[in-house]
Amino acid sequence: MKLTSAEGNILAKSKFRAWITYVDDLNNKTPSQAKSAASVLTENFYDNAVLSKMLNIAMKDKSTQTLAIKLQGQRLENWKTGNVDPLRVLQLLKLDQRDILKNPMLVSWMKYMDDFNARNPTKKMTMFDTFSHYLMNDRRLAKLLETGQKIPATKEISLALQLEWFAKWERMKFTPNDAFKAVGLKGTYEATGPLLSDPALYFWARYLTEFNQKHPSARTSLIDTLRRNYADEAIVDMIVAAKVVPTTKHSAENLELSLLRKWVLEKKNPVTIGRWLLADKSGAMYTKYEAYYNAKWAAGA
Repeated sequence: MKLTSAEGNILAKSKFRAWITYVDDLNNKTPSQAKSAASVLTENFYDNAVLSKMLNIAMKDKSTQTLAIKLQGQRLENWKTGNVDPLRVLQLLKLDQRDILKNPMLVSWMKYMDDFNARNPTKKMTMFDTFSHYLMNDRRLAKLLETGQKIPATKEISLALQLEWFAKWERMKFTPNDAFKAVGLKGTYEATGPLLSDPALYFWARYLTEFNQKHPSARTSLIDTLRRNYADEAIVDMIVAAKVVPTTKHSAENLELSLLRKWVLEKKNPVTIGRWLLADKSGAMYTKYEAYYNAKWAAGA
C-alpha cells in the first residue's frame, strides 16, 4: 500500500483500514516481533508532525475517531517507553490549543502525565504548568479556562486547572494587581471597550473574590485595579463602549457607579471630570456625577 499522501482524512480510506487490519493480524501471529501501526507509520512514512496533523483531522470525524484514538494510544505507549515528558508529548500530539479541553485525547494524556509523575518523582509536572508552557500565553489560558467553565463537558477540568493556578499565585503572594498583569489585562485596552467582554477579566475576577476572602485586610476591587493600570479617561471610554453592548451593559453600569463614587470621595471637581467624559456624547455621566458631587459636597463648599 502506498502511504505517502497525508492530505485529507486518510484514516477514512478503505486501503488504510485494510493495512491497519494487516498490521494487527501480523502482530497477533508474531507477538515477539510485534510493532504497532503507529510505530510503523512514524518509522517509515511520516514524521510526528505530519502524523499528528493526520490524526487530529481524523479525530474530528466520528467514523474515524475510534481508530485515531487507537493510533494515538499506541504513540503514547511508545513515548512512555522512551520516558518522554508530558509537555513534549503535548507538543508532539499538536492538539488544537483553542479546543484542547474538549479534545478526546486529553483524558489519555492526563493519565500519561500521572504515570510519568509516578515513574519520575523528582521530575513531577503539574497539569497547570504543562498547559501554561504548551499554550505559551497565560492570557490565552485564562480565556480558555473561563470559557471552559461554562461548558458542562469541560467544567471539571477547567476548575481543576483554576485551582492549581490560584494556589500557585497564592504561594507567590500574588495580589489581584499582579494577577491582572499576569493574564495580560494591563495596557491591552487603552481607550477601548472590549475589556468588559474579555473572558480573561472574568477569570481574573474569580481570583479577586478568592483573594478578598483569604485576605480581608488587603481587600481590593475591580475599579481600584483598573485605576492602577489605566487612566480614568480610558476607563470612561471602556464604560461608554460597553454600555451599548447588551451583554456588557449591566457590568458597565456597575463599573460606572463605582468610578463616580471614587471621584466623589476624592472631591474631583465636576469641571475637571467633564474633560474626561468626552466619550459620553449623551452627557448623562456628567449630569449624574454633578448630582452626586453636589449632594455630597455642595452644602459645605
